[in-house]
Amino acid sequence: MSIVLRVSHARTLALTLAAAGLFVAGGQSSFASPPARLAAAIDSLRVLSVENCAGLWLTIQMWSGSPVHLRSVRLEDNVNAKITTIDPFPPSGATQVTVRVASINSQLDASASVVIKDEAGETTRVPFVFIASKLDAAPASLAFGPVGSDSRDTLEVTLTNPTSRAEVVRRIGLATPVFRIIDPPLLPLTIPAQGSMTLLVEASAPPSGPFSVDTMEVDFACSRRRVPLRVATGDPCVMIGDLSFSTMPQGTSRTMQLRISNEGGDTITFANPFGGSVIEWRSSAFSIASSYLEALAAARLGRGEYLDVVVRFNATEPGHYADTARLWASTRACRDTSIWAAFVAPISGAPNDLIATDALEAVHPNPTDGATTIRFTLDRPGRATIEIFDERGARVATLLDAERSEGAHTVVLDAADLAPGVYHIRLDAGDVRRSRSFVRR
Repeated sequence: MSIVLRVSHARTLALTLAAAGLFVAGGQSSFASPPARLAAAIDSLRVLSVENCAGLWLTIQMWSGSPVHLRSVRLEDNVNAKITTIDPFPPSGATQVTVRVASINSQLDASASVVIKDEAGETTRVPFVFIASKLDAAPASLAFGPVGSDSRDTLEVTLTNPTSRAEVVRRIGLATPVFRIIDPPLLPLTIPAQGSMTLLVEASAPPSGPFSVDTMEVDFACSRRRVPLRVATGDPCVMIGDLSFSTMPQGTSRTMQLRISNEGGDTITFANPFGGSVIEWRSSAFSIASSYLEALAAARLGRGEYLDVVVRFNATEPGHYADTARLWASTRACRDTSIWAAFVAPISGAPNDLIATDALEAVHPNPTDGATTIRFTLDRPGRATIEIFDERGARVATLLDAERSEGAHTVVLDAADLAPGVYHIRLDAGDVRRSRSFVRR
């Protein structure tokens, strides 16, 4: 909606647009005619007002045969309000200015007075009032499961309108077919003031992995309510991590723990149907003691249980090493292969770019729900940054941003502070970038 206001200016003019009755609230604008007490017109101020979800737009014009220029535009008595656009900036000397006023936090009410002053000293005030659209969700998130491949689980979420005016729900969206709304309402749907609506949400078994996540988005007026959804699998779900032995000098050896866990339900057992080892790999540079393999073959892992196996790498010859180990378990869901990698640097006589490389080791254990150590190696001193990103690419934490010397280093990640889901660790060191993924269960 837009309105045009014309106000004549004289040196003794006392009229302001605030007194004229401009009001903006919840998507509506109105204007009451000003009292007829105008002095002889020397100049005129014209204000075009347009209000939408982006805020209040004001086009301010000084017009007449020889218009007085504007001096300033500012806010007074602002509560959760700010000027986001002034064009041109600064406005002093201009005869036409575009101003946008918006709430700082769209979830909260906002108010302010836009104060317009010209070079003749006349002041005009335009009030800005914004009443936020709100919907409360109870519960704030839905955690289903565990759900097996032949079952479903349903939970209720209630959306409540706590405001004194009706809210219109325009869209309810889900991204994955794992979740669905049973008997979805016809939209648009009006929720009256202090009223509520209840949705019944159904979850099926995750198609892969220990769990599936989604976000139910409820769009209304100029805002959106998000309700996180998560379902865990009730089927057996074997998980095995990766191993990165990083850069090692020739002639050395290193051991790392390989965690094998059941992130689902029921029980997982381990046996090779062809009579071989329960873990098979190709490169002789990697080895596992027979005692660990025998313990794994005898293991029965219930939900949440795990077993650690020690893998050794012997850096006998220079070069890059990579292998994929196969775990023989009673289920192939969710992950039964593990990638092992290492780089062996020659003792001497090789170019510098082969002796050392920047490396970021895999998170161990993976999945994790507590504190874990992240190991990384720098081939030269400099600034190193380690950041955590969620599966949508949003940064959720910075673990390190500092100068570090050449060599091996560690930082601590406390996964207990993160919501369940898939995350990515990124190491930036100069022009080198390395990344790893892990699961917060």
